Amino acid sequence: MNDLIDTLNNIGIQPSTDNDFTYQFTEFRVASQANEAEINKDQEFKTDKSSGISIGDRVIVRNYETNKSITYTLTPMHTDELNGLLGVDTPLGERLIGLDEEDEVEVNVDGKLHRLLIVRWEPSDAKIQ
Repeated sequence: MNDLIDTLNNIGIQPSTDNDFTYQFTEFRVASQANEAEINKDQEFKTDKSSGISIGDRVIVRNYETNKSITYTLTPMHTDELNGLLGVDTPLGERLIGLDEEDEVEVNVDGKLHRLLIVRWEPSDAKIQ
């Protein structure tokens, strides 16, 4: 224990006194009718953009196992993962159609089950048919 105290003293860390502390507060909120209206407005906006992910949209997914994020643009048939293109004819592309941000998806690729989180999606301006 003395070694620890000596090391802390050498690097300039001193024990705190009774006057050395920080305040921490937790804020509690109760939704009022005005807040509920704002929440509903936000939800309407979210569903406005969404009938879910579709062809032409840009999607960022995070693999739970590796914690790595990958960005894809969904295409009708062409898959080029190096350039971020994912065809809807692939297992992952097929599963992403119709989903929304913060949805989770499990997809079986090469015999291995992958759990993914949809971090973000951006609808395309012009939908590809």
